[in-house]
Amino acid sequence: MSLYRDAVKLGFRHLVESDSLITNRTLIEMFRLLKGRSEGLRSTPGTALLNEMMQDMIYVPQQDLREIEIQMSALERFVNDDALRDLDPLIKMALIECLLLEAFSVAPPTEAVLPSPTQGQPRPRLPRPCPH
Repeated sequence: MSLYRDAVKLGFRHLVESDSLITNRTLIEMFRLLKGRSEGLRSTPGTALLNEMMQDMIYVPQQDLREIEIQMSALERFVNDDALRDLDPLIKMALIECLLLEAFSVAPPTEAVLPSPTQGQPRPRLPRPCPH
């Protein structure tokens, strides 16, 4: 629980320093603190979430780093868009979380690494709904 408190404090400090903007830099630093890792955006393709019981892929996040960077830029605009103040904060928070899971090297216990297409097997493309 203390890591979450520390991450919120870090995010708040960045908010004060950046005139109330939540930047990608802030999100990456908060992620690093929470996960105790030094990496940021997921840059290695081949990540998928696997249903261990059925051995089925249930979710394939965005694989291309450039696409992830584009999505993170869109997320930064979405988070800081004052026109969305009327959006229910819980809905906005859920959307933000889904987009963050796409971008970061989140490693839940059900994560599987798929062979890359260069290893002779095509990577299946599944719909990309929020994994929650």
